[in-house]
Amino acid sequence: MPVREPRLAGPAGTGHTGRVTWVGFSADGRTLASAGEDHSVLLWDLTDPARPAPWGKALTAGHTEAMETAAYRPDGQLLATAGPDGTIEFTPLGLAQAIRRICASTAGQLTPAQWREYVPELPYAQPCRA
Repeated sequence: MPVREPRLAGPAGTGHTGRVTWVGFSADGRTLASAGEDHSVLLWDLTDPARPAPWGKALTAGHTEAMETAAYRPDGQLLATAGPDGTIEFTPLGLAQAIRRICASTAGQLTPAQWREYVPELPYAQPCRA
C-alpha cells in the first residue's frame, strides 16, 4: 500500500565525515550499509526503523579514493565496495568471519576494553581460542 504522505520514520543516521555515496539494504531488510567519501562503510541496525542504531564502528576498506558503489552478496554475509581507484574490496559481515578478523587483529587476545570499544552493545565474551 503506497504511503500518501511520506514522513521520516526515525532520526537521521550520522557518522560519515564526507558525502555519502551509496546506501543499500541487506536481503532481510534489517541492515542498511552506507559508503562514503571518507573511505568507510557504516552498518545500521534497522530492526526498528524508528530507532536506527549503528552496528559498531565504521568499516574501513583499502580504497584510496571515495567508495562509489557497494553490493551485498544475496546471503548478506559479504559486502563488496568499489571506487574510482579501480579496486573492489570484500568485507565479510557474518559472525564467524568477524570473529576471525577480530582475533587476527588482536593477536588472539580481545581485552574487555577492546570489546567495549568495538562491540559495546553485547556483554563481554572472549571469542578467540587460545
